Amino acid sequence: MFVFRMLICVVASAYAIRHLKSPADQAVGGPYCIRSIHGTYLRNAHPYGDTKVDMALRCTTPCERWTIEKLPEHALVAIKSHCTELPHTLHADQDGSVSVMRWGSHWAPFKNDDGSYSCLTWNNMLSANENSVEAKRDILEEWTHFWLEPVYGNE
Repeated sequence: MFVFRMLICVVASAYAIRHLKSPADQAVGGPYCIRSIHGTYLRNAHPYGDTKVDMALRCTTPCERWTIEKLPEHALVAIKSHCTELPHTLHADQDGSVSVMRWGSHWAPFKNDDGSYSCLTWNNMLSANENSVEAKRDILEEWTHFWLEPVYGNE
């Protein structure tokens, strides 16, 4: 497992090597609302055929709820939307665009010192501004910080 974690750091951007802390095994589970540094929530924006992901002001519907599923590939996870009947998983293309797809990306989550999590895929960090989400290398560090807020009760 140590060798695998080292491989993640080697392929990561210089940003990730400098700033990421420990792998986040405790993040597995859900459902969670995933809150950005801006106070907005990750959302599967169009559940009926479109694959858009953006940021919402509140986390009140299944489209803003996500489950983090540990994959057999050591420290990687899949981030799955609760919004649709079909399983939709958070996906990042190599160009940095983020969407939901039936077969999504595998993410390497890391816990930051402030209690938030950052996620790495394709050498890019998941990041958000107030309205949109993307996976980029050259971004403001705090834009990669996300907090997992458990959802209790009905989904």
